[in-house]
Amino acid sequence: MATETIVVDNHSSDNTIGYLSARFPSVTWIANDHNPGFAKACNQGLQYCSGDYVLFLNPDTLVAEQSLRLCVAYLEGHPQTGAVGVPMIDGRGRFLPESKRAFPSPLASLYKLTGLAALFPRSGYFNRYALGDLDEDTTGRVEVLAGAFMICRKKTLAITGGFDERFFLYGEDIDLSFRIGKAGWENHYFTGTRIVHFKGESTGGQQADYVRHFYRAMLLFFDKHYSNTGAKRYRPAIRLAIALRAALSFAVRITRPLLLPLADTLLLFLAFRLVSAGWIRFARQGVDFHVPFIGYALPLFSLVFVMTAGFAGIYDRRYRASKTVSALFAGCICTLALYALLPEQLRFSRAVVLGGASLGSALVFFSRITLFRSLHGWLGYEPAKAAGRLVICAPGTRPAMESMLNKPATEAIHYAPAGINSEGLLAMSRQTHSRELVFCTGDISLEACMRHMQALSKKGLRFLFHSAGSSSIVGSDWRSASGRTIPVAMQYAIAQPLQQRMKRVTDIVLSVLFLLTAPAHAIIHPNAMQLLANTIKVLSGEATWIGYQTACETLPPLRRSIISHNKHPSPAWRLSADAWYAFDYAWWQDIFMVFSRYYQLA
Repeated sequence: MATETIVVDNHSSDNTIGYLSARFPSVTWIANDHNPGFAKACNQGLQYCSGDYVLFLNPDTLVAEQSLRLCVAYLEGHPQTGAVGVPMIDGRGRFLPESKRAFPSPLASLYKLTGLAALFPRSGYFNRYALGDLDEDTTGRVEVLAGAFMICRKKTLAITGGFDERFFLYGEDIDLSFRIGKAGWENHYFTGTRIVHFKGESTGGQQADYVRHFYRAMLLFFDKHYSNTGAKRYRPAIRLAIALRAALSFAVRITRPLLLPLADTLLLFLAFRLVSAGWIRFARQGVDFHVPFIGYALPLFSLVFVMTAGFAGIYDRRYRASKTVSALFAGCICTLALYALLPEQLRFSRAVVLGGASLGSALVFFSRITLFRSLHGWLGYEPAKAAGRLVICAPGTRPAMESMLNKPATEAIHYAPAGINSEGLLAMSRQTHSRELVFCTGDISLEACMRHMQALSKKGLRFLFHSAGSSSIVGSDWRSASGRTIPVAMQYAIAQPLQQRMKRVTDIVLSVLFLLTAPAHAIIHPNAMQLLANTIKVLSGEATWIGYQTACETLPPLRRSIISHNKHPSPAWRLSADAWYAFDYAWWQDIFMVFSRYYQLA
């Protein structure tokens, strides 16, 4: 089957086209100088299509080897069908309900927005929007297909006019499905194949943008298709429900990362208060300290303790008991040191500080054990114990994988034959204590990988993919996060959470120093205004002072750099130099480079 591939790049910042165009010369590349949105980019690519069928495909997907052929065969066998979608699974192997949907009618929208659809997921009435009564493995006619994988007849798109470009990121697939139906065609959900959709890459992890675009699309669709019908009487209720749901979704996404630090702060404050009250009652026979500062000191110590523990790694996404203990110990030491630095008239009792920090540490530690048993996924954390990796590949691929993965390793690497079944994979993962499964797709078909993923979707495993000839591994990192690209060497120093924090702290300290000494820079620096502008960019998190010379997918990502760590005239040496910078990263080297190359900072 002859195919053509058109890739539209919506102003990516990682040199995507420069990196890939040389490797895929047969692909048509379209580079936008800004991000016009998903719908407009798809319409741009549509103008270059010359075939009878057009597939709209998200970048965060993996398509099985026979998916296109099977979908085209289905379309050819069903001439009334204008578009076809397939079942989608996420990076954990779980079915995505948005694979098959009904139109968001006013009642269906209200049930979804109020949470009734989630309470009755199998109901064809309350969960009408996700077609709860249609089995995920049943092929049939549906009203809405997902734009992540949507294959259409070219003549159908000629009639409907493609996507409505007013939809920036979400809702364009619902609108197009709606217009396909109005034009006399049918949308079909075809279960003869499936794809992996990691989800979230199109938003780049921007939570506020996700909420804004998603709920704006819902309003746009309702106003476009229901404002002039009998359903307009629902308009005030729908708009109110959308606004409330958007506000709630935004609040949850923003506050979720703060819940654990806030809970820890409250536990520590409670511990300090209990120890303080107990010390006054039993050790001082009811005599108060008569130090007014104690009312400010206890919440201050709680906050400093949590900040110190956070910097020591207690909130790293991969948690382990040993890291929690060391972080709590660091919090205790820092809190005692802060108390020792207080003026004599502000001190009240070392025993209270030590006892409160100790009791608080115990409360935090045991709360971790309790919470993380059931809520670690929702909170965005992942257990780090038994973090082995099981690679599924053919014997001929194993040497290349060993070379790629066996760096100074913190994770054990094990290997399984490509022909192993799902039960064998589960047994090997348990025997080797492996929680990550790496599929080498040159040795095992993506269709087989997806079958394994679905069979093992409830076993707490993470699935990763290595494509033959590539230098990276892709997969879904966290249960609540988007897909990720895994560098060849996982043990780059700069990829470690502590070093990432140290790099950011170094950037902030240097930026604050430059701001405090701005008058001096105005005299001695030839381009002081640009230096000030760069300082603001680094302080806001838009850039880092020192970074790579080249953009490369195989290295841990960094913010855009003001200057590179070194300047090599030969492009062949630049990637190697960047790799060494990432591998041997030390924060003090950034400080040295900033001051030694002071005049290049602007």
